[in-house]
Amino acid sequence: MRAEKQRRAAGCELNGLHGGAWSACTHLRLYGMNVDSGLAQGLAAILTHTNCTTSLEFGAGLGLYSSFLAKTVRGMTDAVALEPNSMRLPVEGIITPAGLPRQVSLDAVNATAAQLTAHGLNMRFDAVFSIEVLEHIPRELHAPAFDFLFERTGRVFIFGMAAPGQPGTGHIATRRKQEVKNYIVRRGWRYLEGYTRALAKAVYPPIHERNIMVFASGISDIFDAPPADLIALARPQSWSMLNGRHSPAMKAAKAQFAKKWWPTLSNYTAELQRGNFGCC
Repeated sequence: MRAEKQRRAAGCELNGLHGGAWSACTHLRLYGMNVDSGLAQGLAAILTHTNCTTSLEFGAGLGLYSSFLAKTVRGMTDAVALEPNSMRLPVEGIITPAGLPRQVSLDAVNATAAQLTAHGLNMRFDAVFSIEVLEHIPRELHAPAFDFLFERTGRVFIFGMAAPGQPGTGHIATRRKQEVKNYIVRRGWRYLEGYTRALAKAVYPPIHERNIMVFASGISDIFDAPPADLIALARPQSWSMLNGRHSPAMKAAKAQFAKKWWPTLSNYTAELQRGNFGCC
């Protein structure tokens, strides 16, 4: 199926097929908006409960999770959607009237201190998250990537990456979940098992469900007691996988969520995938 999608997108520049940064075209052509409503709402619940008002998303793609946080978390003062390449699209509705999220295009792992300062990244953010990103980055850059992330996380760190054998586009450096968890804990972070379990029950199966982890700063006052609104997000039984694919109910919920929060982008994506126009 993925090969067929790539074949149909021939003639369009699809960055990141063999590792590295994606383009907005790659994202929309191969996966559509692909926003996990359980993850979006789970992130919002966690940030709200842990009193986070600033966030940084490393490998933000189209920036929809950061957009959702900017729209729904009360008191958000900064939300950064970070990507090496520009992911801006000619549609309204991703950026709020307050100018959030800030869509920053920068190879942050290799950036200079002056570049980070110029983009407002020389600071800590209350919450930092990176979901299914690091497997697209060469293994020798994982340590500096984690350095960048840890140096910018104030309270909560939410992370997940592809495991060996996991299918996907541009996976060049997968790692086992337990290995990654152990590494993060050794770096001084507290693994929040209760939060992790609650969020895993809210997100879409099977990838996010298997890989997601929640950590707190070793010096934070966060207790591992997930809030009721996060627990209440547990997905219904109708969202189970059917023959290795998302169920019709889950697909319908995903489309409805996307259309509710980003109606213009939802229509743009549908027209693009019908082949009514190109994106690059």
